[in-house]
Amino acid sequence: MLLTAKVPAQVTDTGKYGPLLSLHSLYQSRMVLQQNAQIRFSGSAAAGNVVWVTTSWGVKASAVADTGNSWTMEISTPKVNKGDFSNYQVIVESGGARLTLDSVQIGEVWLCSGQSNMEMTMDARPPWHEGVLNREKEIAEARSPNIRVLTLKRQGLPYLRQNFTGTWQSMYPESASNTSGVG
Repeated sequence: MLLTAKVPAQVTDTGKYGPLLSLHSLYQSRMVLQQNAQIRFSGSAAAGNVVWVTTSWGVKASAVADTGNSWTMEISTPKVNKGDFSNYQVIVESGGARLTLDSVQIGEVWLCSGQSNMEMTMDARPPWHEGVLNREKEIAEARSPNIRVLTLKRQGLPYLRQNFTGTWQSMYPESASNTSGVG
């Protein structure tokens, strides 16, 4: 039996043998990977199972899940030309389960974090935040499907988080209003 899912849904079996197959929450459909780099993929699978990652740009790599059900591997991404907004696919397989990540782009990844003002969105959040200048026009005209944004909820924790809640989104009016107006 082959268990198939489109990510961001995580396929897991919480039964007697632990997780069947899951990915760290960063890895989702519509994500952007840094070009010309070694990218670390990680997740969970049943201990001892081989995990295969196959990309539509021609990379195939494998790792074995350890006794704690964790696996990690690195895959290389190609250099892309300016203006190349090709969509790729990443398939992760192990123990009869398959996760498919669609509409993956390769390019430049910018990280913006650390300041509380990053929470200031394009849209207004009364009473303290008025939104960006010309916000109605800027939000209405936000039609850049090749700009991908992943917004994480701020959580002050005394330890490193292994996963988070957030979804990669293309830039459209529906997503622009909740996107940082600072980064």
